[in-house]
Amino acid sequence: DRFRFAEVARLNVLDWWQSDVCHVGGLAKMKAIAISAEIQFQPLVRHNPIGAVATTMNLLLAAVIPTLAILK
Repeated sequence: DRFRFAEVARLNVLDWWQSDVCHVGGLAKMKAIAISAEIQFQPLVRHNPIGAVATTMNLLLAAVIPTLAILK
């Protein structure tokens, strides 16, 4: 969840932030994680192991996340 990402961000141990929109709880929570990544100047990698619905959600997020580096 976004609090775990925030905790890891404070440690500054990640080069890339990779999360799954379905596993973190949806679009709003993923956007909160993306904002945390942006504050930490960390690139975000969108991860999608689930299927068409998750792909659509990731594409929607890609349009509004400025630190998005890779959409796979």
